[in-house]
Order: sequence, then structure tokens, then C-alpha cells
Amino acid sequence: MKRLPTMIAATAGLLAGCVSSSDRDVSVKIVREQAAVAGCQNLGQIRATSLMTGVLASQGYDSLLAQLKSKTAEVSGTHLLLIDFSSGWSSHNAVGDAYRCS
Repeated sequence: MKRLPTMIAATAGLLAGCVSSSDRDVSVKIVREQAAVAGCQNLGQIRATSLMTGVLASQGYDSLLAQLKSKTAEVSGTHLLLIDFSSGWSSHNAVGDAYRCS
């Protein structure tokens, strides 16, 4: 039983390492107000899920944000309008619309 916390921490470290970001990902802005993307081109819906919860909730949230930014950057988006976010016992989930603003 003493190994369980160590195994959880090691797994979290490995999963966190699977999420990479580029300069393009970092420049993506996550917004909550429609006005922030007024006049921008809608590129479609983006969804992300993180299974890291409980004691790893903060890493799970960070992973979720990184996924959203990465997926937005993949479609050449500059902004993500966050439409819905939920956090439960087993996962964090988010959905938003990617936009390209000039």
C-alpha cells in the first residue's frame, strides 16, 4: 500500500510529460466573453478531456488547458472561446470554439 502514492505520482509525471506545447500554443488566448472574438473567424469546436483528478486535479486542469491551446493552434486559431467546463470525480472536460483573430 505504501507504493500506491509513489505509483500515482510517477504516473502523473509521465502523463504530464505527454503534453507538449509550442510557441504557437502559448500564444493562444482562452476567453469567456463572446465580445472578445467579435469579428474573428470561427474555426470550429474544440474538445478536451483530462483524467487526472483528485490529488492530481491541478495537473489535470493544466493538462486540459494545454490540450485546448494545442488543438486551437493546430487549426491556426489565436483564441478559444470557452463554452463549457466541467470537473467531476473521474475527469475534467471542456468544450469551446476556436477563432482566428487578426
